[in-house]
Amino acid sequence: MEILLTQADRVGFRLFELWRYIRGTALMIYLAFRSAFNDRKLGFRQILSVVSAQIYFTGWQGMPLVTILALAAGGIAILQSSAQLSLLGGTSMLGNILVVIIVRELGPLITALVVIARSGTAVASELRQHACESRDRGA
Repeated sequence: MEILLTQADRVGFRLFELWRYIRGTALMIYLAFRSAFNDRKLGFRQILSVVSAQIYFTGWQGMPLVTILALAAGGIAILQSSAQLSLLGGTSMLGNILVVIIVRELGPLITALVVIARSGTAVASELRQHACESRDRGA
């Protein structure tokens, strides 16, 4: 009997957590649409300028760093794979392997790491600045 109650508790808990997740997600979507369409104080221009500034910061300003890191990782991959494949006699497969390694694997990984690092640093510094400003206003 206790086993059935324990299993029923687990099922009930999972259903309750699923309901909380769905409710929270629906509330977030509702508030996002409500603020996008009803808050005319900021206006569409303000929202567009913030979004374009974030695209400029994340995409365009991060491009030199992504390029340098991608060239370095690609060069290392080419040197290592050509040295190893020449020992095994598979130099004819070098082009296909490099496409898989660099384009499919290393490129998106390096880009994601740089974007996460830059965005995370920017958010952390903005939060710290906000905390310092609110502390100064309170004093």
